[in-house]
Amino acid sequence: MMIRKEETWGKRSNGTRGTNSSNSAKSRKTDVGAGRDIELAKKQYHEYVNDNGYLTDEEGLFDKVDLLAKPLKENTSLYRGGSNEELDAIMSQLKLNGGYDKLVGKTYTDKYLKSTTTIKRDAIDYTNDVMDMNDMREMEGEPPLTGVLFHYNAKKGTKVINRKEHDNSGGRGAAGENTIAHNQKYTITNIKEVENRYGDNEYHVYVDVEGNPSKQTSRKRK
Repeated sequence: MMIRKEETWGKRSNGTRGTNSSNSAKSRKTDVGAGRDIELAKKQYHEYVNDNGYLTDEEGLFDKVDLLAKPLKENTSLYRGGSNEELDAIMSQLKLNGGYDKLVGKTYTDKYLKSTTTIKRDAIDYTNDVMDMNDMREMEGEPPLTGVLFHYNAKKGTKVINRKEHDNSGGRGAAGENTIAHNQKYTITNIKEVENRYGDNEYHVYVDVEGNPSKQTSRKRK
């Protein structure tokens, strides 16, 4: 009996139909898994921006959030209001002693998400929160904090999450929120001590930020 050519092809190659079907199933499984990760990332990000995640970015707690981050298409000015406790943490990370001027010129990788804004006024308001915090600290016998206004020059390629794209909740500072992903590279270029409009001293810290290809942006759970 003569075997038709198409039958021989099917036997020798296991058939293109079977192979394509297997590949399609794998592709669908991958797509479903990726979709679940994105949904989890959005859930984690909502918790981050709405449930005081700025203070609780612990190992693994927001391990999927960086899936939402996109590289900046151009250099972008971002701002953040904080206190000198953040400068102290950087000093500790770099094992530096002395004044904050020692930080100028230093480069480090920040393993935490960094909440920033495109609206400078919002960052200034957060910087001024230090005055209220100091009232409480004085009652508790703790030393006062100094406000810090961070000026970030986020360079093209820095991975950032635009809040408006993934979370429609409102709240203070929501309009301009841009969250810098984990493990980006920071270089402090200048620090100035100035007097704000209330007569209190504060620091203005100027920082270049860029993507860090040697580091994974996603953090794994313990």
